[in-house]
Amino acid sequence: MSGFRMLIVVFAGLGLFVGCRSVPPVATDGSKPVFEVYVDPGVSGVSDPVQKKRRSEVGAWMAGDCVDILARGGCAASLASSGTPSGDATRYFLKITIKDYRWRYMGTSLDVEYKLSRGGKCVLSSSGGCGTSRNWRNCCRKINTDIVDAIRDAFSAGKR
Repeated sequence: MSGFRMLIVVFAGLGLFVGCRSVPPVATDGSKPVFEVYVDPGVSGVSDPVQKKRRSEVGAWMAGDCVDILARGGCAASLASSGTPSGDATRYFLKITIKDYRWRYMGTSLDVEYKLSRGGKCVLSSSGGCGTSRNWRNCCRKINTDIVDAIRDAFSAGKR
């Protein structure tokens, strides 16, 4: 196989793996999960106005990115307008809370807690974090991907 063909095969396989790894599985009846996503920037205890602004920016970007990741996975997902579920017991409510956000000239770190619930019942609850010397969006994307992977694993284990 020529080098060019091998490169195409490798990229196609990588695209298939990356594109499918964050897909929550469908239910046994064939329906796909519906999600509402809310990111709490955690600004209530923060007094620094610059830190509040940055946390709000990170939270807004993170929420939109999480919705995009879920939608690319074939799920119906939307942004929630508040930190409380809409009341629809068929929808999953994913609340991500930013616990710590630090940025410096040479890097960024982000710690979050998240909770997935449905009909008032907790399906999954955990925490995660990331640090990088690259753009802060890389931390957000990594955490969002980890959260969606955890949801997929929980659904695969029968937690719904």
